[in-house]
Amino acid sequence: SKPNKPKNDSKRILRKQIVIAVVAVVIVGLLAAGGWWQYRRIQHGRVIALGRTLLERKDYHQAAISIGRALQINPRDVEATRMMIELTKAINSRQELHYRHMLVQLEPNVVANHLELAECALRYQLPETAEQALANVSEEGKKTAVFHEVAGHVALASKDLAEAESHFAQAIELDPKSEQSQLNLAFIRLQSKDEETRTEARATIEK
Repeated sequence: SKPNKPKNDSKRILRKQIVIAVVAVVIVGLLAAGGWWQYRRIQHGRVIALGRTLLERKDYHQAAISIGRALQINPRDVEATRMMIELTKAINSRQELHYRHMLVQLEPNVVANHLELAECALRYQLPETAEQALANVSEEGKKTAVFHEVAGHVALASKDLAEAESHFAQAIELDPKSEQSQLNLAFIRLQSKDEETRTEARATIEK
């Protein structure tokens, strides 16, 4: 058995070398991956900063390229999505709707996202899309004056004056100082069959 000992030792050494080589490859791979993600993170920060600068300069074409690159690196980036909303709104592009839908998916608990999506849908004469956006607002969010203000405009777009009047009235209850809600309610009540109601509405408008 003694003559076989060198062969056994050689096999053990070879196995150790293989294990060491595998571990080394894994470590190098992890370091490389870490370095790659670090590079991507730095690159992402740079294109975001460039996109912001271009937006401020109103160089929308180049800004779209830069922000688009940021979204390629990280499609779930909230800041880049908001910047794309800002850009598409500035150039009156219907793509604004797409990016507002994206933002709602990224931040579903932010009430303002749903309300701004509803307002955007109204600008493009899509009341059903606006209604769906409002339906997705949380119950707490529906108890705010701004929700009822937007909901009133959505109801108006759907030609539901009674619903619009109700929402504007609730908005005033929640925020009595809101001049816009008071005006919106007054304009609706100008069409009332009750003379006293119409008189009060005119007085509000003429203030």
